Amino acid sequence: LNSEQSTRVYLHQIKMKDCMKNELKGQQTCKTNLAEASVKNEQPDRQKIWKKIAKCLCSFASRFFSNLNFDNSKPRFFAYLVRVLTSFISISEESSKQRLQESLTEVLKELCNNTEFWKASDRLKRFNTASQSICGRKALASLKHLLSILEP
Repeated sequence: LNSEQSTRVYLHQIKMKDCMKNELKGQQTCKTNLAEASVKNEQPDRQKIWKKIAKCLCSFASRFFSNLNFDNSKPRFFAYLVRVLTSFISISEESSKQRLQESLTEVLKELCNNTEFWKASDRLKRFNTASQSICGRKALASLKHLLSILEP
């Protein structure tokens, strides 16, 4: 346990002791206080988790799309990454969206506008097939859709 978690546990134990002392005054009040305390403690933890996920997705996706090469990349992995990013953006908070927007918009614009890249590869067919089955769109269309979601 880190210091913040141990402090929360300690405060929770104190509330439990107080509730036990005041048991005669009303059991329902104690239950309500404990429930409120646990909900208040969970909310900041969830926000921290979402921020960490956004941070990891930003760095990983930025590196992946910057170095995307049809010869060395896996088509299904590409499609699942686009799908995860699209889903994450649709359910995340505004701060996470902004973080993803800042790190991915330029990389995705460069990738989408590189017409030679999209016409020259023989493996593009495999990427289109995988993207069609996972994202419901061809590879370039799914990237453009992701970009449109990211842009304000």
